Amino acid sequence: MERYFYLNYCCAGISLLHLVSEWLYLGRPIQRFTLWLLLGITCFTLIGGFIFQPKIKDLHRAKWWGRTPPVRVEAARSLAIWHGVSEVTTWFVVSGVILYFFRIIKPNESSRFIGH
Repeated sequence: MERYFYLNYCCAGISLLHLVSEWLYLGRPIQRFTLWLLLGITCFTLIGGFIFQPKIKDLHRAKWWGRTPPVRVEAARSLAIWHGVSEVTTWFVVSGVILYFFRIIKPNESSRFIGH
């Protein structure tokens, strides 16, 4: 799972760099919605990697290799909750990436080079 989050960090960084480079090199203004969308995706990714993933890993270990049966049962219950929350945030990230993709492929409303 750690490698998955490393890939997510790289993709989030590349998307933010892409947005800034379009602004600097092409003169495209940064749209607020797109900026907040990317920042939200990045925040969800960081929360998933630094909070959810270690907690789920510990609970998974306790569920299968806990010392006593009550510890295993409690770990299994907590794991189900944490995993569910993690899945919901993953769907937010995937939905955000799809929305970002469609915003990127949409042609720009105003042309930069047309003017009198």
